[in-house]
Amino acid sequence: DKNENFTLYGNENVERIEEMYIFDRWGELIFETKDIPPNDPSFGWDGSFKDERVVQGVYVYLIIARYVDGRREDFAGDVTALR
Repeated sequence: DKNENFTLYGNENVERIEEMYIFDRWGELIFETKDIPPNDPSFGWDGSFKDERVVQGVYVYLIIARYVDGRREDFAGDVTALR
């Protein structure tokens, strides 16, 4: 089973993804979205940049999540695009 889109998954305590950024290995911003629901990959990154599939490799993400109690938390790491 393939994961076609990348997003944040969380429990019922995660209210929104306030910001989500994907960067290539040179630090170029290749994806950005704001104020989207968690757990719904249709709002996440689809592995493309400028309407073309990115090359296979490692990409860096930064996600800022808001919880139902008002707290915010940053998540950072990497995601690998496979072709």
